[in-house]
Amino acid sequence: MKRIFLSIVLLFTTLSAMADSQEPLWIVNGRAATAEEVAILSKTTVNILSLRMIKDANEAAKYAEFGDVSNGVLVITTEQEVLDEVFFVVEQMPTFMGGDLNTFRSWVMQNLRYPDDAMEQGVQGLVVVQFKVGKDGFLNTQDINILQYPDGGMSLRNEVIRVLKKSPQWTPGIQRSEPAVVSLTIPVEFKLADADPTMSSASQVVSEATEAATQLDEVVVTSFSKAK
Repeated sequence: MKRIFLSIVLLFTTLSAMADSQEPLWIVNGRAATAEEVAILSKTTVNILSLRMIKDANEAAKYAEFGDVSNGVLVITTEQEVLDEVFFVVEQMPTFMGGDLNTFRSWVMQNLRYPDDAMEQGVQGLVVVQFKVGKDGFLNTQDINILQYPDGGMSLRNEVIRVLKKSPQWTPGIQRSEPAVVSLTIPVEFKLADADPTMSSASQVVSEATEAATQLDEVVVTSFSKAK
């Protein structure tokens, strides 16, 4: 109890200190949050494990994908007192932008970019990613699990993680009339196509999703190799 009390006092102190200054980017448990959400958090008895204000520009830049970091980043990590049950199949599966998992695959396809270093080194192959859609419809960005990626394909792995961290909110899955945490898996295949002299070295093409051998639909990212 003392630990919880001190954490909340620390949070209130931080909020008060910044009341007259420009608002920082708030990150709670790996995702962007509003000042109002943080204020509500400060009034609960949740155990705040850490609270860190980042003002160094280089370090703050790591969070730029979540929003404006020019006024610094306040990173808060809390402890879940009860672990949610995770389902692979529920009565009503999560939906994305009014569609199903295929809609999400299309969104991923549109946002992925073939990493330059992988193109230069000729690295291609399959990246299989597992993620969870939470009860609030957001992906748990701290729990994106890469099940498979090709040798030398760390940048391919990182690109898939980068895109999933940008995912808009889903409509959560439903089990027994209650929102549920649902685990989903998609394969993403990176392929290098033959060089096309009419295309510049930076040209990239993202193909239509195709069916994988595992009977899971792949998101296929194709890039033209550099012309010789």
